[in-house]
Amino acid sequence: MSWWMEWGKDALVAAVALYGAILSTLNWRQAHQKDGRLVRVKQTVLTQVVGGREYAHVEVVNVGHRKVKIIELGIELEGVCRFTLQPDEATAHLATELPATLEDGDRAVRCAAYSDIADFLVRIQRSDECRLVPFAGDSTGGTHRGEGRLFNPREYATAPIAS
Repeated sequence: MSWWMEWGKDALVAAVALYGAILSTLNWRQAHQKDGRLVRVKQTVLTQVVGGREYAHVEVVNVGHRKVKIIELGIELEGVCRFTLQPDEATAHLATELPATLEDGDRAVRCAAYSDIADFLVRIQRSDECRLVPFAGDSTGGTHRGEGRLFNPREYATAPIAS
């Protein structure tokens, strides 16, 4: 009897079974990721606004194929507290009415003056440089975060800062 008859067929069957298990696992993982809510949150600086004030511009984009209902857009202080962005007169034309249902590719935007954010941080006694992280809250209770930026409240604060 040749070696092929003794163990070759068993090795081939095992290899095909292993290949099928790997493909099945990869397919499940891809389908699971695709089924979830996928949004991208980013924060940029907006300077071309009435009054010459600089604004934090937070934008959330639905990059998945499922609808996502965004109920809150704001900036988070390193997981400590949240500053929900509310439009003012200068940015009302840019702001998206919340809650907003976003289809694939849709976006929602909110802005806040850096001076307002700085004054808020001073009120809660956080006047040192900190990391601000943009976030979006969806209707299922999920929170989606973007990349944080360093922010120094002393540069923008209009309220007095205690030493």
